[in-house]
Amino acid sequence: MARAYTQAARRRAKKGRSGQTVASLYQSFERQTVRQKPREDADRTVIEARQRHTGKSRDEVRKAQYGDICGKAIGMGSDSADESDRLWQTFKGLTVAAEIYYRRRIGVSLFPNVAKMEYMPEEWGTRPDDRPDTRTREEKEADARNTWSRWQGYLAKLSPSERTIIDFAMRHRFILFQMGKLTRHGQRFVNAMRSLDEVVRA
Repeated sequence: MARAYTQAARRRAKKGRSGQTVASLYQSFERQTVRQKPREDADRTVIEARQRHTGKSRDEVRKAQYGDICGKAIGMGSDSADESDRLWQTFKGLTVAAEIYYRRRIGVSLFPNVAKMEYMPEEWGTRPDDRPDTRTREEKEADARNTWSRWQGYLAKLSPSERTIIDFAMRHRFILFQMGKLTRHGQRFVNAMRSLDEVVRA
């Protein structure tokens, strides 16, 4: 009995100190809470930012290319949409080959680390039309080495300055555009990509 009385006394004392119960605090919070404005459409925000950076149309900047700094520079410096797509495909081929080679043969990433994104656990499976990679580790490493060697051969046919500008742009060491216009480095990068594309398609 004494213990129950003590607990009741504590509750009354706590209520007396605060002057409010949990329920009343919650109601007060609801009254004081200001409704937040709906979040802006994320897609629209991204598209508008890409348009500000590049000066391109809404439909054009929806392409995955414009999610990459070098892709934006290629789009801004190309003479046509066809040329832009062609140079972007060449650039993607180069960067994918480099990234796979660096990871498999050297054990480091070509590009800077970014924040890790966590995902909820999910069940993994395959579809009837999936084509799993059944190559052994040695076969994958050999393929990465051969593919990168082929790209090294392409790059060897460029001038030293062209190789340097592509490498530095790929590693994001140059500012390629500002205020909707290509910088000097950005224009040099696009011109170097034209040269590389010609070599690859020769």
